[in-house]
Amino acid sequence: MLATGLDSAQDCYTGTNEKLKEVDKWKAVFEEYVKDKKREFAAMKAACDRASLLGKYKESLSKLQWLLCWLPYRDATKEAIKYEKEYEKVIEECNRREQVYIEKQKEKVDISARNETIRKELAKIDEKIEHSQRKEEEGRKVCEERERELKEAMQRLSAKNKELKIVEAEISSLGNWIKEMEKKKLQSETASTMQSLRASLTECDSKLNELRGQRSEIEHQLAALKKDLADAEADELKWRVELRRREEAVKAANNKQDRARAMQQDRVGRFGGNMRRIMRLVEDNSRLFTRKPIGPVGNHVSVLDDRYSSTIENVLSPVLRAFILDNPKDCRTFEDLLIRNSIRPPVRITSQFSDQRYCTREREPPDGMDTVLRLIKVDNTNVFNVLVDQLHIESILLFDDDNHARRLMATDPPRNVRKAFTMSGAEVIPKSNTRVYRFYANTRVENSVRILSQSHLLDPSMFDAEVAETRETLNRSRTTYAQVKERQEKVSKELRALTSRLERVQQEITNLQQQRGRFSRELEAGGDDEGLANRILNMASSEKCVNEYRVKAAEVNARIEKLKAEVKNCEEKRQTAEDDRNNFRLEKSELKLKAEIFKNELKTVTERLEYIESELTQHEQSVQRSDAIKNDFKTKVDTARAKASRMKEEAAACISFQRPQAFEDPPDLTSLPETKETQNEYNALKRRIEAIQKNAQSVVTAEELKAMKDCYNCLKHECLMINDIRKGVEVAMELRRKEFHMRCGLIGMIVGSMYETLLSCRHFRGHLEISHSQRTIRIVTKPSDRIDDSSLDNSGSVDNLSRDDLQDLKGLSGGERTYTMACFIMALWDAIDAPFRCMDEFDVFLDMNNRRMVMELLISLATRRYPHKQFIFFTPQRLSDMGHHERVQVFQVPKIHDT
Repeated sequence: MLATGLDSAQDCYTGTNEKLKEVDKWKAVFEEYVKDKKREFAAMKAACDRASLLGKYKESLSKLQWLLCWLPYRDATKEAIKYEKEYEKVIEECNRREQVYIEKQKEKVDISARNETIRKELAKIDEKIEHSQRKEEEGRKVCEERERELKEAMQRLSAKNKELKIVEAEISSLGNWIKEMEKKKLQSETASTMQSLRASLTECDSKLNELRGQRSEIEHQLAALKKDLADAEADELKWRVELRRREEAVKAANNKQDRARAMQQDRVGRFGGNMRRIMRLVEDNSRLFTRKPIGPVGNHVSVLDDRYSSTIENVLSPVLRAFILDNPKDCRTFEDLLIRNSIRPPVRITSQFSDQRYCTREREPPDGMDTVLRLIKVDNTNVFNVLVDQLHIESILLFDDDNHARRLMATDPPRNVRKAFTMSGAEVIPKSNTRVYRFYANTRVENSVRILSQSHLLDPSMFDAEVAETRETLNRSRTTYAQVKERQEKVSKELRALTSRLERVQQEITNLQQQRGRFSRELEAGGDDEGLANRILNMASSEKCVNEYRVKAAEVNARIEKLKAEVKNCEEKRQTAEDDRNNFRLEKSELKLKAEIFKNELKTVTERLEYIESELTQHEQSVQRSDAIKNDFKTKVDTARAKASRMKEEAAACISFQRPQAFEDPPDLTSLPETKETQNEYNALKRRIEAIQKNAQSVVTAEELKAMKDCYNCLKHECLMINDIRKGVEVAMELRRKEFHMRCGLIGMIVGSMYETLLSCRHFRGHLEISHSQRTIRIVTKPSDRIDDSSLDNSGSVDNLSRDDLQDLKGLSGGERTYTMACFIMALWDAIDAPFRCMDEFDVFLDMNNRRMVMELLISLATRRYPHKQFIFFTPQRLSDMGHHERVQVFQVPKIHDT
């Protein structure tokens, strides 16, 4: 860059900057000198002004002293007026509080009267309730009596109905008998008929005895079958329960085996076979959620002490497989996503996500005690917060021994303990003021698959024997259950058949009994001592008997009607008694409701009365305090008035001071300024006068002040001229800096363009990366044999090549590197100005073709482009074919031979 003139321009620029800094330094010294002159001029001017201000200050001081004489009187008067106003307010407040106290007393009297009235009403209602209870009890007894009378009347009515049916049956029987006798008196077969009836009656008796024996045998068999059926049903129920238990055992064993296989694959497999699918779905569809769900919860929990892994797993079991979601919308999205993929959704917990864990220190038991929180490690903040919210793990203790847990939790449980668990799985509820001590022994089945255990690794083959055994037991149970079921159905079928047979036998017995009764009646009708002839002779008396039965039936009907009326009357009496009882019951309910209302009102009135009494006490104390305050303010008012009178007399004596023109004597108190501001102004003015009087020995004349002012103005003008010149130099420097940067860029563009043009002679492509700030040039190129046909469409252009296709010099061969360096040097020569230029051994790595092309380029550059420059090339190669060029001289150094 020396040849281009850029370094010299930069050095000149740097030197100029240093000179400017030196100028700035001398300028700062001159400005400081000007400031000193300015301060000296200001001091002289102040000294001149002080003499003229002293008289004005003394006059103002006299006026302020006159005001200060009247201000204490004004302040005392204002204070007296303020105390008088406050005294009036205190009197008003005292009157108001007395009025409130009187009103509260009246309200207390009213509430007391209301309280007494409610108590009397409650006493009356209690008497009415007792009366209603007595009436209800009497009504209950009357209802029972009416019900008993109704039952007796119904029984009598039923007896009379039966008697009427018997009489009607007798009338019907006698009528039929008379009709038969009328038929039989025309016949002469009376003896043979009686013999036939006796034979039929004997046959009926024998059949009845036979059927009764069959019935007894069937009933005995039926009882045995019922017992067998009950035993079969009990066996069926027992084996059905056993079969269900065996099926659950097979399912549990299969789940253990599947869980063990899943646990061999990864940690997520501990929580179920579908858990990996769920997590993949959540990961693939995370954009659907506001915050990606977290889960399963157990995947973020690890047990620090493996002895408690089973107990801690039992405590955390409700949420181990749960997923945590940020909001209800994400929860619905999560559920729909799993349902669409035919997966049963796990437990879902909605809890707003947070970046900060709960502080549980205040809710934990004392240090040194093992809790669930202290024996687990949770690697996720939101999982930690959910476990604290849902299960209160910070307040659950863990014990090694059941007896120790019983003793501690039953007598003196630690603070902040909600419950405790032991290593055996027992649950202990501590004793407190609101609950009793309870101990629940372990009833859970020990699960051999530990989800949270760190050291408990399972082999699926461990469960093969258990699965096979449970399946074999299930098959045996199914076979036994099928046999028991078949036996139950067989016994039930036999029982139904025997029951049907018993019903048929019972029906036959009933039919035979009816037939035997009919034969007996016929035999009795035909077997009297007088014989059939006497019966026929007594038919007239039978008709008379029928008439008597009819009269008796009419009497029975009349009695039945009377009994029906009596039953109806009893029903009406019972209904009346029930209505009365219901009325008493309703009246009692209404009275109880009314009593409850009065009790609530009495409670409210009592509370209000207590509140009024407390308010009366407070108001009484407040009135006493108000009286004390009133007396205090009265004293203050009297004191302030006396002080104001004294201040007025003192102010009237201040006639030696000058009165301001704006005020009269005595002044208007409302127009006087504030005391503090006036006092501050007086003190400040007094200090100024004292300062002026202290510096009065240095007197400055007007001529000295004018000479100093002229000197200061001259120096100020020269300082402004220097600033203007400095700004002009800065503008010129900025223009030179911009031109320098522009020339740097143009020279870089010239060198790069020339470099690309020279490379294109051999169809090379490349460019230069020039950094003026780092003072570096990076050469990047691509040889011709690595350029495809598409890159040769635009001759001499590198725009079609990507940055990845270009290489620096380290990736080129020796000849390519030499040719590239030669092009670079020639490009530099084209951009710089020097009287002569040299190159040494530039062609040692070139083949003949490249060497000839490079030499042609160099000679053409030296003879045609720069004919006024001198070029010198050193090479160990032969140059015999270059001597024919015009203005080219070849010098060969003699070889040194060994002697």
